[in-house]
Amino acid sequence: MDPSEVGSILRHGLFLGLVGGLLGSLAMAAGLLALPFLEQPDDVVAIITPYWLWMAASLVPFTLSLVYKGMLDAVDRAWTGTALL
Repeated sequence: MDPSEVGSILRHGLFLGLVGGLLGSLAMAAGLLALPFLEQPDDVVAIITPYWLWMAASLVPFTLSLVYKGMLDAVDRAWTGTALL
């Protein structure tokens, strides 16, 4: 890999990670609306809603951290990525 291309590849990866994380978050949040139709009791849906939404929001930073980890692995800095995550 040419060192001058790392920044460009990282920007593209971060964009794809952001889009993927947002789409996953939206899909997970939409899945919450399906729980009553899957015959889940109302008290279970009420209890799980804050946790479910927190996990859905956590997908965005998770996917972005995976992009950074992959970039660090690609430039032979695997231990740095391991220490950060």
